[in-house]
Amino acid sequence: MKKSISVISALLLTTLLSAQVKFNLNYNPDTEVYTVSAIPEASWNAPLNMVSAAQVVLRVDSDKAFIPGITSLVNGLIWADNAYIENPDAAPGYTFVCISLVNGPTNKIKLETDQEIPLFSFVNAGNSCAGKVVLIPNNDPMIQAVRALGFNVTQYFPVLGAHGNAFSGFANSEVDCTPASGITENFNVLSEVMISPVPADRGVNVQWNQVEELHGLQQMVICDAKGVEVYREKVNAGMGAHTIELNVENWQAGMYRLRFEFEKNHQSKSWNLMVIH
Repeated sequence: MKKSISVISALLLTTLLSAQVKFNLNYNPDTEVYTVSAIPEASWNAPLNMVSAAQVVLRVDSDKAFIPGITSLVNGLIWADNAYIENPDAAPGYTFVCISLVNGPTNKIKLETDQEIPLFSFVNAGNSCAGKVVLIPNNDPMIQAVRALGFNVTQYFPVLGAHGNAFSGFANSEVDCTPASGITENFNVLSEVMISPVPADRGVNVQWNQVEELHGLQQMVICDAKGVEVYREKVNAGMGAHTIELNVENWQAGMYRLRFEFEKNHQSKSWNLMVIH
């Protein structure tokens, strides 16, 4: 009987140790929103589904302005960018951005086989296309070389049932906003776009200078960090300075993206609007 129990225990332990989690990186060019998800290759029930101190590391070219405006997608959890490693000697020309789970350990992440769980989304608060955004595997020589310098740039998703780091790889590891840039954007119509205060609590002033008069429809559009449209209004398309005041007192706190849309599927680039209460 003891031998049977030992065999069953060994098989169970082997199953737990082989269970892993993949990361998935996506980008929506229409909303300019990036999403990072986890895809478990096995199921863990409480208390084996406890996750602590998780980390996702993104790599971008160091000459790109890249500051993730992060929105956590699991209720009750907080993800934040807690480290930027710029141009390390072992990886010149690159910046590594470490995004960590702030309030773990947690069992709020449902870990069920092949069920994708969106962990967090973000927009680039750098107000421009960041080019290629890449997730690098832990066994990559570049990652090992940067780690040797004392920087922790590894993908990390510790699950109690996996007895350690359950990260195993990627479903998709690279996205590029470059192909979408410039196709519908119109940079010549507006200038001196200013949003204040930053961050805002009750009211936001949007100021811009129209350098070319348009005779068609011009609208101001604002989306939240998930890409959901929260505001749309027709605005003056005449030349000169314009100002609109928005009441954001009842908006949820978080990062928003503001852009202008014109006829013939043209649109401006996007600007950040941050709301706190």
